Parts: sequence; C-alpha cells; structure tokens
Amino acid sequence: MKKWGIILNPKSGSGKGKKDWPLIKQLLLDKGFEFQLFTTEFARHAVQLSRQLVEEHFEDILVIGGDGTLNEVANGIIENHPDSNVTLGYIPVGTGNDWAKTMLIPAGDYKKSIDIIASNKSIKQDVGQVNCILDGEPVKRFFMNVAGFGFDGKIAHNLDQDRKKGKKTNKLTYLWSILNGMFGYKSQPAEIEFAEDKVNVNVTFSSVAICRFFGNGMLPAPEADPKDGLFELTIVDSLSPIGMLTKLKSFYNGTIAKYKEVSFHKTKEVILNAGKELLIQTDGEYAGHAPATFTILPNKLNVIINNEAFM
Repeated sequence: MKKWGIILNPKSGSGKGKKDWPLIKQLLLDKGFEFQLFTTEFARHAVQLSRQLVEEHFEDILVIGGDGTLNEVANGIIENHPDSNVTLGYIPVGTGNDWAKTMLIPAGDYKKSIDIIASNKSIKQDVGQVNCILDGEPVKRFFMNVAGFGFDGKIAHNLDQDRKKGKKTNKLTYLWSILNGMFGYKSQPAEIEFAEDKVNVNVTFSSVAICRFFGNGMLPAPEADPKDGLFELTIVDSLSPIGMLTKLKSFYNGTIAKYKEVSFHKTKEVILNAGKELLIQTDGEYAGHAPATFTILPNKLNVIINNEAFM
C-alpha cells in the first residue's frame, strides 16, 4: 500500500488536532494505512512541510487540521512545485472546516473521513492566486476555497492579531468576531473589474469563490464549481451593519440572491482597485490589502472528495 505523508496541526480546533490524533491514528492503522507523521510547530510551518514532502517524493499527503492548515499545504505545493501531481486527502478538525462542506467530507466523523480517503475518488480542482500588498510589500498567495475582501478581510485580520497575542479561537470566538466585524466595519469604495466589466461599489464584502462555503458555514457562492475554471464573484454593495444582521440567516442558507445589494458574476480574473483599508482574506487567513488581482489556475490540485456532483 502507498505511504502517506501526514501533516497534523495539533492546535487546530482549539487543540482538537492534538487531542483526537490518537483516535485518528488508530483508525488509520485499522484501515491499513502506512504513513509518516509531520507535526506543525509554528505559523505557516505547513507551507514548509508540504514543500519538504514533495521533495522527499511523497505522492500522497494527508492534512489533519482546519482550513488554514489546508491553505498552507496548498501554498507550499503550488509555490514551490507548481507541476506536482501530489494528491491531497483531508480530515477536518478545525473551527470552520468550510472546504470540507463543499466536498461533503464530514467533520467529527473520522471513520467516514478515512473511508473517503481510502476510496481515492479525486478531482483536479481549480486554485486561486491573489497578488496584493502586505506590510508595504507585494505578496502572492494561493487559495483553494474562498478568498474575499471587505468585512471578512477585517475579521481575518482581527483573528490573526488575536493569534499573535496567543489567544485561542473556537466557534464562539469566531461568531463574536463576525458580529464585531459587522459593526466595526464601514463599507469601502472600490472599483472592481471582471469578465470585461467594471463596477464602482461600496464593498460590504465580496467573495472570490472556488468552493461554496466560508466563515464557518456561510454560503456566499451557492453555484460555485471547483473545477469549471471560473471564480464565482459575489459582491455585496452598501449594506449597513443592521442590514447584514437582519439578512444573516440568508447568508448561511444560500438565499442572498434575492437582495438588491447582492450580485453574482462568473469570471477568470478579478482586479480590485481600492485603498489599503480594504483588507483581504484567503481561505479565512489574512493575506493583505488592496490593490489586488485574483487569477484562476484551472485544474491545478489533486484532491480526494466525496461530492459526486463534481466527479
């Protein structure tokens, strides 16, 4: 049987990665998996580890962590080995686990997740690239779920600052961050170019989506397809904090299209012209600020999934 390189983030899910690893390990052994364990020890360590695993000729990498860990692994592979044919499996143990929601990989049911990985049903999913500004310098980041700018970027920035201060995040603190972000954020003016079109808006938030969920279950891109070579761009224009709060249920159940402030667009590229106040997140991680360009990289990464609609 093939040997897997496992990247485990023990801090994912407020320590759930560490607490549940003995159970996950035993379930993997019971299923006949052969593997070598690599554990993250600091921020962006998974970027280094995934690069290392590819260079050590691992063809299969299993990520045990949250959306941030998965994002780091994707960045490590694509940044350093863009033509790699590595396959990713995923066991979600994070706070949001939003990529897994699109792919129908259950959080908490480790036996089911491992059965899915053993089935080895994979697709080549699209990956997004964003070029933006961080600490005054141009940076490039990749994402495999949803990027965004506006109040979600502010939330990601706030959570990033909390982590740097040693604060733990969980579902409750994440919800508080969303509410705090809503009422502490003012819509920002921006020019957005996409698909031979251009709009001037006051961005409450905008998602640049490959998959469908973000923000611990929000559904900003209900028609996103991870292998169609297109972003689903969702723009929410000039929505007040009270408006966001009253419409919050619709953002979670995927019915936001009925509101006049919301528009959807399919595009291969998004060019964002705005000031540095407009903050950007990629897969829930703070990435930097505007101006920025988002570009789709079609069929870039092999991933094992459980959603027959995309196979």
